[in-house]
Amino acid sequence: MEITDKLLNALEVRVEPFAICDVRCGYHLEIAPDDHNTIHYMLSGHGQLSSNNGKPISLEADQMILVPAGVSQRIESLQDSSQRGTASSLCLQPTEDMHWLKAGEGATDVVLACGRVHASYGQGVDIFSLLAEPLVESFQDSIYIRGAFEAMLTEFSRPQLGTLALASTLMKQCLILLLRRLHEQQDWRFPWLAILENPRLENALRVMLDSPEKQHRVEELAELACMSRSSFTEHFTKAFNQPPHEFLTNYRLRRAAQLLTTGDLPIKNIADRVGYQSRSSFSRAFKALYSLDPAAYRKSKLESAESH
Repeated sequence: MEITDKLLNALEVRVEPFAICDVRCGYHLEIAPDDHNTIHYMLSGHGQLSSNNGKPISLEADQMILVPAGVSQRIESLQDSSQRGTASSLCLQPTEDMHWLKAGEGATDVVLACGRVHASYGQGVDIFSLLAEPLVESFQDSIYIRGAFEAMLTEFSRPQLGTLALASTLMKQCLILLLRRLHEQQDWRFPWLAILENPRLENALRVMLDSPEKQHRVEELAELACMSRSSFTEHFTKAFNQPPHEFLTNYRLRRAAQLLTTGDLPIKNIADRVGYQSRSSFSRAFKALYSLDPAAYRKSKLESAESH
């Protein structure tokens, strides 16, 4: 487990202030996709989460839900479906302290703790950038997980010295327990666990994610993994459900999408940072994945943020 401890020790976690999302019977909460990872913890009730990636997910108390950036979300009560209403995405707008969002009127059905979480490895590599769809795990058998989330909510309801630092430490512990649970179940939906299953991939993956701007040849990556070219390609494709060159292209473009919406770097500079030698080739690749060229994508995201 040396490689496991190395990865988890290097994991840096930061959490933003939480909100309580209270979805009343017959209503739903819609959250537009943005460039932040979100986390929900089901405090009580029964409902459903739908997204643009993956099948609808049944929700019940003591579930932890991780939703990667760029995924739309619809959290709904399944009671009294003939009288549905909608609430805005205010629950994910960070403030200095915790606040409460009530979706609809009438009896409470679904109550969640909702917030943004950042988890990085190495030189700022977002580990959730490899997660393609929401990940849900039940912790009904874990008093600690619920206690950790309740402690975070208490901190955010009365912010004081060290609140963010303490909440981030609690969140890191919850994420480690989640990874441990998935590893024990041999559940590889979370791609980083593929490294634990095949540690020889770790060096190659780290180089790809730390330096997406470089032109990584498969032969060089295979050498880092101490494998032949064919063996490396086979193991990598099995672990990540895509060959190395496709994985790297997708990661570069996801990283570019983050840079477009989290700063004002010129598009040519972003192209350079993610390994494209010309703006035109970068724009073509980006549009093929996101259906918008980089400039239009940046504009749409900025307008969406301003409207909320």
